Amino acid sequence: MRMNLGLEEVLGIASGFSFSGLIVQLVYVTDENGNKPAAILNDWSLGYVSGFVDASIQASSIPDNSFVAQRLLLRAFSVLFPGVNSQSLYRRLVRLQDAGSREIYAGMTRGGADVSAWLTRSIVPMSWVDYMCAPDVCESAIA
Repeated sequence: MRMNLGLEEVLGIASGFSFSGLIVQLVYVTDENGNKPAAILNDWSLGYVSGFVDASIQASSIPDNSFVAQRLLLRAFSVLFPGVNSQSLYRRLVRLQDAGSREIYAGMTRGGADVSAWLTRSIVPMSWVDYMCAPDVCESAIA
């Protein structure tokens, strides 16, 4: 039997999984005043979120659909980075991908690998935390 799901149902299935793994990591790096490391919005971090969401879509058995992937990534950006224009972040991500940014691709690779490890070995994804809290990265915070 084949289920025909609407866009909101598809986004709900995929976002529930992927957002939980990302939000847990944000909790670890947010201080008691709500500040997060400035690295949360750098190229590696955008790549990480993109790779994490993409791998989550694949793991959810949602048919490969670029529109769904784009909508889910925009939703992830708006949930993870409130107050920041998610469309602007998405355009920046695409522009950097097109330019072959090593930072974007390194983050995407790590995000995808974290989802794979989470699914196959039940290892809670923490690479984003490790990256944001590295001494050479985690120097300043944003509210």
